[in-house]
Amino acid sequence: MKRSDLINPTMPNRLNVYFAGCRACASDAIINDIGFVAVERKTEDGRRHLGFELWVGGSLGAHPMLGFKLKEFLSPPDALAACQAIFAIHTKFGNRNKAKSRLKYLIEQWGREEFIEMFEKVFLEKQNLPENREVPLPSLADPGRRPPLWKRIGNRLNPVSIPNTPGILPQRQPGYVRLTVAVPLGELRAEQLRAVSRVARRHGNGIVHFTKDQNLALHWIPIRKIGRAVQALKAAGLSLKGKESGPALLACPGTEFCTLAVTNSQGAARDLLRFRPEAPEKAALFQSISIHLSGCPNSCAKHQVADIGLAGTMTPVGELRRFSYQLFLGGQVEGGIRLGAMVRKGITEEMVVPTVDALLGIVATDRLAGESFQETVLRLGADQVASLLEKEIGPLAPELSDAITMIPDLIEAR
Repeated sequence: MKRSDLINPTMPNRLNVYFAGCRACASDAIINDIGFVAVERKTEDGRRHLGFELWVGGSLGAHPMLGFKLKEFLSPPDALAACQAIFAIHTKFGNRNKAKSRLKYLIEQWGREEFIEMFEKVFLEKQNLPENREVPLPSLADPGRRPPLWKRIGNRLNPVSIPNTPGILPQRQPGYVRLTVAVPLGELRAEQLRAVSRVARRHGNGIVHFTKDQNLALHWIPIRKIGRAVQALKAAGLSLKGKESGPALLACPGTEFCTLAVTNSQGAARDLLRFRPEAPEKAALFQSISIHLSGCPNSCAKHQVADIGLAGTMTPVGELRRFSYQLFLGGQVEGGIRLGAMVRKGITEEMVVPTVDALLGIVATDRLAGESFQETVLRLGADQVASLLEKEIGPLAPELSDAITMIPDLIEAR
């Protein structure tokens, strides 16, 4: 944006802007400050128009709120004016108190009706700005975004069946697929990143996409080159998403890098990567779930929307305080947003793996035929799961400790 140098320093807090290209990705729009969801509308004369729904006011963190639909339909050129209007409102009226400086608190203070009224007024002003009257839209005709025409025609003339393998999804364009590369905890070695870039250049369009799940996506991979691309990734120690032996694991940087973190979420996540349940049923459940670990309540790893969510905090143990996690269960993104319920506090770092193991055992024992981990948890309810969990991990809780009083040695006066 032309005015970003002016806007960024003056806003009370950042605004996360999310774009969903289809309904399958729409849920995330509800947990971001500004969310656009691609939709189609037909006029009375049968003409087809593409545009966006506009959602606003979502955010997780210590005080999670779901956004609401601000506009049913926006034409693509109006997306910039809509963002500018929300930026202006947030900058002028947003709370400067750091604890309540996100957009959601302004909407909570005003109410939706007042916010909508103000938005419509400012939005009209922004639409009439000279820079917004003709907004250039990106085009897939950009040669840097897709292979040349002769390659695309060659793929159509030589069709090859797409293997039914996790991590391989067909593109809209015939003859091409998208490969999703699993990156445990979002960490890559330099030589691995170079290997990924070589695969993107040799077999794709030279672009590497970093996903919200801390993985990588390579587009425009010809179907006939899937084998070579996968072998090159395997040689670098990488695999496709879905072939991992563990759960969908997401972790923020934690105390290794972040000054706001309370706990070492990366360390706890590595413990879970090494964990292998012994019972086959528990092992199958473990591979099917999502576990998100945030090193503090700010929810950078979105712990409220995972099957199992852990948020770093401090818990009193007698007269001392220990690094620990709050446990959330039952959250989801796919198929609609649902915020998980907090079922237990005081899970110290050494209790993380035993807690997950205990939850797998509870679900394996109590689930009905065909139920997923999450379906069983929701049927049992947070209170019953918490009660069953306490029986399993209660004895693992640290013993109460007294604070040690440090008394300096007395030096006898001479």
